[in-house]
Amino acid sequence: MADASLAKDAAQFIVTEAKLFSPLAPGVTHARYFDQAARNVACIAEMLCRAERHPEQLSSLGFFVLAPAEQIGERKLFNSLLSKESIKEKVKRRVDEYVGSREEEQKGQWLQNWFTPTLEHVEVTAISWEEIIKIIREKDARFGAELLSFYNECCQFNRIQEPEIAARAQ
Repeated sequence: MADASLAKDAAQFIVTEAKLFSPLAPGVTHARYFDQAARNVACIAEMLCRAERHPEQLSSLGFFVLAPAEQIGERKLFNSLLSKESIKEKVKRRVDEYVGSREEEQKGQWLQNWFTPTLEHVEVTAISWEEIIKIIREKDARFGAELLSFYNECCQFNRIQEPEIAARAQ
């Protein structure tokens, strides 16, 4: 485990999830509604809690899904899952499952003192691979062109991961 003192100097905490024609994971074994977006933001809050760093102490706090523009724009695949209201609802529901347990008070305090402030400060959004590659191309044309070529090949050979496309292929 990393030296905890390093967390005291951190200015940013960014989590990215890279997707290529696949959705966010839907749930965990004992909470099928607790999707990947809710888990990631809750984990960010938990890490801040353990490091004793309040969200407002960081200059950048984010959870970003990197995905093809088609999934973000046309299909709006991630919109509802990445809404702060959706994340808040799922994390609260998960915490409410501890009602009546010996952890109930601790989980409630965590929700109020760590999760809620984290959710207020965290940026949660989807960014397209195309946008990222465009920025890279502006900074390094050669590498950006190579990356774009690789990305195009990935798109060509990885589309089968989409559930509706996989169903049609069978």
